[in-house]
Amino acid sequence: MGEQQVAKLIQNIAELEEALADRSRFITRLSHEMRSPLHAIQGLAEVLLGSATVEAIDRHHIESIDREAHVLRRMIDDLLDMSKIGEGHMELQVASFMPAAVVDSIGLTNRPQAELKGLELLVEISPDTPRVVLGDEYRLRQILVNLISNAIKYTDSGSIVLAVAPGAGDVLRFDVVDTGRGIPAEKAESLFEPYSQMHSADSNTGTGIGLTITKMLVELMGGAITFASSASGTTFTCEIPFRKGRRATDRVPDGHELSSNLEAVKILVVDDSEVNQILASAQIKRLGHEFDLAGSGPDAIAMIRDTPYDLVLMDWHMPEVDGLEAARRIRALGDEVAQPTIVAMTASVTTGDRDRCLAAGMDDYLPKPVSLSDLGAMIDRWSGTSSTATSDPEVSTTTIDDEAIARLVDDLGDRSVAHSIVITFLTELRKWRGELEAGVSSGDLETARRAAHTVKSTAAMLGAMSLSDACKMFEHDATTPINAERLLKSVLENADETERELTKRVDEWDEEINKKGQP
Repeated sequence: MGEQQVAKLIQNIAELEEALADRSRFITRLSHEMRSPLHAIQGLAEVLLGSATVEAIDRHHIESIDREAHVLRRMIDDLLDMSKIGEGHMELQVASFMPAAVVDSIGLTNRPQAELKGLELLVEISPDTPRVVLGDEYRLRQILVNLISNAIKYTDSGSIVLAVAPGAGDVLRFDVVDTGRGIPAEKAESLFEPYSQMHSADSNTGTGIGLTITKMLVELMGGAITFASSASGTTFTCEIPFRKGRRATDRVPDGHELSSNLEAVKILVVDDSEVNQILASAQIKRLGHEFDLAGSGPDAIAMIRDTPYDLVLMDWHMPEVDGLEAARRIRALGDEVAQPTIVAMTASVTTGDRDRCLAAGMDDYLPKPVSLSDLGAMIDRWSGTSSTATSDPEVSTTTIDDEAIARLVDDLGDRSVAHSIVITFLTELRKWRGELEAGVSSGDLETARRAAHTVKSTAAMLGAMSLSDACKMFEHDATTPINAERLLKSVLENADETERELTKRVDEWDEEINKKGQP
């Protein structure tokens, strides 16, 4: 190679590097502009999910918004940094998840969009699909959402099918089948190349890099993507290997429904609050499952060493060893124990709390207060069971929150259990008040805030929202002695009022019981 050729090559490399630097600066600026509104969406969804007044059906929709917002956030991160993918710097986040649940939820989320075009969106789940696998759930969602979106975009009539079935070895096969217009033959070879468009009219409706990203992600996960197309429709097939999950030998029931009346799930409830233990016990009984109770992180670890549990409901804020550390220690045991699914059941619902729980080795996150339907849905999600309970609603006359007390009785199906929960709460409330006052008096604000945190979720569950709000404010703002003393006054005033009203409620229940017992 001559000197002129070398000089020209060096110049071309310099120009390419400058172009890449310009693109990087543009991507950084655009990324910021797109993330800002998405952050607002995620933040508002988290706030709503932390509200005790959100109904179960609304919570389901908000969870879908939150879940898809997280997927979109990941998509933006990847779409705006293709150089990172191409250079092999992207790392997969491996964790346990249920492929059938992923496919089912994607179908549910995208069905309204398909129906707007008069399309039928179907989900097919092979009964041989492993219930739990290890892999990157978000990358899989990104792949399938992109393929489903394309299928809806290019299908004018008929149907779309999203299917999952086991392939050879540890491979899972995902098919997206549509009855759309097909891919022109001249576009087939370049379909996965950047900025390639399926049809000439697409230049104003997309970036042309969606399928490129999809192919890159599939290959990053060690899989392959292929397609077959004709005038009657197109089928995209992704074959991706996933490692065996903690319950990889379990299978989903026949058909594509995720729920089935399978055997009871063995659950360990880990919570240092007696009120929360009573509530969880009553709820789990109504849902038809078996359970044990642990009052601390070390107790939970010891019990998991001796007993194989399917599911652990783990409180976060506990003394000595909190839920995050307990989860880390359980995961560190590896194959020494039957590794359970761990779900954080906590009143910590600020931004980033869910991610902290998942980073500690937990599999999912359930914010308190937890209704019967919330808990049943979570158990169903990770076990494939159908948690059902009959309702026996009663009308309440409490001045705290009639609907909250009625929901509690309805959830538990037994007024006597609700009666026991209220009495236990009143007993523990006096203990928590003592911890709050002692913590503020001695300057141990961490202990005081922990007590306020515990009262917050239980009070909300019983409809004592003023007390719950006061405790929430104390937990977040009592960072100095002056603030703590000021906020403590509000907590104690609300605690006095809550105690009077709940005591009145207990007296009314006792009077009704006595009347029923008279001849």
